[in-house]
Amino acid sequence: MAALTSTAPATTLPTVPPVTLTSAWTSVGLPDEPLDVAAHNGQLWVSGANEMIAVSDDAGEHWTVRNEHRNGEMLFALVFPAPREIIAYGTAGVRVESQDSGQTWKRSMITPAAGVAQVEQIGSFAVAAAGDNFGTSTDGGMYWQFRALSKRPTVTQVAVLDAEHGLALFEGNKSGQEIVTTEDGGVTWSGNLLSGYAFRGVRTGSAGYVLYGHAIPDDHPVQARSSDGVAWSAAPGSVPEYTQCATQGCLIPGGWTDLTGAAPALWALPPDDAQPI
Repeated sequence: MAALTSTAPATTLPTVPPVTLTSAWTSVGLPDEPLDVAAHNGQLWVSGANEMIAVSDDAGEHWTVRNEHRNGEMLFALVFPAPREIIAYGTAGVRVESQDSGQTWKRSMITPAAGVAQVEQIGSFAVAAAGDNFGTSTDGGMYWQFRALSKRPTVTQVAVLDAEHGLALFEGNKSGQEIVTTEDGGVTWSGNLLSGYAFRGVRTGSAGYVLYGHAIPDDHPVQARSSDGVAWSAAPGSVPEYTQCATQGCLIPGGWTDLTGAAPALWALPPDDAQPI
């Protein structure tokens, strides 16, 4: 997978309304350390140590533990491939699945039995981050094919746009941001070097991918957008509220992400500011 500079035409996506943080936080007790949290069908779900999976029906005030395995693995990734299907992935290749909205669970091990730190899945198509590797599954997450770039940079995030399109984001370097994308469900992957940028966060929506990060070397916040992972456009953003960022990262449209640079926050991206990269 060669590193290529993107020269495709720019693609403009609609702007995302701002998100605001609140200061009203309450600690809740869980039997094991939570490692991932997700929202689905009006519920909050967490997965964590000892293969704990818990759910809240009242915005996190009360929790019910649905699965736990003493001296078990750590579950780092929760996905919801179908309305009643929930899958959690974790260390040593463990995979815990429910087909009935969390009432019953089946524990298995993926092949090959690699530990995964992050998974994004739509239907049977899934992309995972596993240290220096990124993996693809087309059977719902049972069998995986893992790959790595030749220089083996760390995979920071993965994303799935639909049943054919997926993306893996790597640690940036002084040359720019390296990504790999697929347009055929993981059969083939293409490398892409977005020169002059370093991105740490990726989100997906009905209109495509959005990358969040900063320019090199001046560190001003930047968004990059693409409808297919091939053609990218980028624009600098404003920093309306530094309170949107904390030590752990920044709240962005669509979620929370780890970012470096000059305290970037939420960014409004006017369509006419976008430039090809």
